[in-house]
Formats: sequence, structure tokens, C-alpha cells
Amino acid sequence: MTGRKRLTPIVFAAVLTMALAVPAAASADWGSIAINPDTGQVGISNGEQTKRDARVAALNDCKGKCRPALYVRNKCGAIAFNNRRLVAGFGNSKREAVKKAKSKAKKGPGPAKLLAYVCSG
Repeated sequence: MTGRKRLTPIVFAAVLTMALAVPAAASADWGSIAINPDTGQVGISNGEQTKRDARVAALNDCKGKCRPALYVRNKCGAIAFNNRRLVAGFGNSKREAVKKAKSKAKKGPGPAKLLAYVCSG
């Protein structure tokens, strides 16, 4: 009996940890940005349950012939551009993601401009 009493708190703690971890994983949110390369139009989605749902929602939000540009899961992502290319930045906040994207875009010719950002989760 003594061994059983010692094991019970350990088992309880393990079950409690797993019970708390499942809702956290289940609440994982996806976001996405889609871009029409011809017009520069963007579509954004966030709070979606799956990556596919995020892609479809962003494409539906974008006008014309759009393509998925980035995905985020419980993070933030931003897309900036310069005269030559689009670049993405990611972070735990909008500010961090935008800063990283603009920093990458500044390495190319022309000024760095923010095109879009999305935060999810």
C-alpha cells in the first residue's frame, strides 16, 4: 500500500500536465498572407484552426490571382519589399516581425516598405 500511495501523486501530476497541454495544443492558431504579384493586393487570415484553412481564408481575402506568401502559427509574420524583392520577417510580436522584415528589405536597393503583417495565436 505504501508504494501505491507514493505513486498516486506522481500519476496525478502526469495526468494533470497532459490535460493542460492538450488544450494549449488545441488552441494553436494559424495565420497567412496571400499576395497578388501583379497588383500588390494582399489577403490576410488569422485565428484559423489549420494551415490549410489559413491559406484558403487569405486567398479568399485577396483580389485577383493571388499566391500564399507566408504562414504563421501562434506568432507574427510580416512582409516588406524594396525595389527588387519581397522579404518576410517573423517574431513573437507585430513589432518584432515588422522590424525583421524591414531590416531584410533594407539590404536591397531602394527604400524598405511594409506590405502586410499578420499575428495569430
